[in-house]
Amino acid sequence: MSLVTVIGHVFVGGPQVVKPLLASAELPEQTRGMAYFCWHVTTVVVLALSAGFALAALDPRHSDLAWFLSVVSALVWMVSLGVTVVGGLPLRRNPAVFLFGLIALLGAASQTL
Repeated sequence: MSLVTVIGHVFVGGPQVVKPLLASAELPEQTRGMAYFCWHVTTVVVLALSAGFALAALDPRHSDLAWFLSVVSALVWMVSLGVTVVGGLPLRRNPAVFLFGLIALLGAASQTL
């Protein structure tokens, strides 16, 4: 699921979010730069989740890693949900709310089944 998320993040979110963000004349340059940086940090984090879950799936000795990544995903889910609710944004406009929640649930489920 985390690999699907990173593919969607890069190939769907990039054109829909990053291009308009960088082209925006309404936002200060520093704000655009920081948002662009955060976009890339998210890409790296989700790639790391993918690699870690793959390692745990291939080698049961790394089940602690899968639990850790599930907790990290749940924390990111809580942050994305909080930002969305506090910001008064519609949930459907923030895919992270659903995707990180699903990654956390599937990661935990993979260790209990």
